[in-house]
Amino acid sequence: MRMYCENIVLLLPSENLEESLQILSSRSTGDYSPNRRFITSPCNEELATIVIYENGRTPKQVAQDIMNSIQMKRNESIKK
Repeated sequence: MRMYCENIVLLLPSENLEESLQILSSRSTGDYSPNRRFITSPCNEELATIVIYENGRTPKQVAQDIMNSIQMKRNESIKK
């Protein structure tokens, strides 16, 4: 059973698993081996209400994408 949380954002570097792992590894200063388990775990996508892929965009662009996704969800729930 899923607890209701309005906005849970899963933020990943890329839709491509291997590319995401490479990007996360390059950003890490320590042991990055847990990244694979985190990215491949189905729990994250099951819990997330929004999935955002950075795909080389700036933090400002990613933030705007998150805000747009939240607004779209809000608008959809109002229509129902």
